[in-house]
Amino acid sequence: MGVEALHKAMHVRCEHATDAGCARYATRPEECRAYHCAWRYGHGADDERPDGIGMVLWFPRPGAAPGWERIIIAAELEAGAADRPDNWYRLLTWRQRGVQPVLHRRAEA
Repeated sequence: MGVEALHKAMHVRCEHATDAGCARYATRPEECRAYHCAWRYGHGADDERPDGIGMVLWFPRPGAAPGWERIIIAAELEAGAADRPDNWYRLLTWRQRGVQPVLHRRAEA
């Protein structure tokens, strides 16, 4: 995700990210506070971590837009990750639950 307050573009690792988490967690911007990673909230098995599947899925912040509670955002961490059969199935499963995936594709590097 992009974070305007940190001048961080989408698909770019945050300079504050460490193996242990956010180095400035206590003072992180509101955009980061509102971020709700689906995997971290229990939606997915251990082998479905974003760095393993090449995509990160997150829920919009409450009230962000009409119908926000029925949307999940899927952003490719690797170009073409959404085209993998397991990821297509993952997105289809969300759709079958009545949740609309919104896909952000990563351009080829």
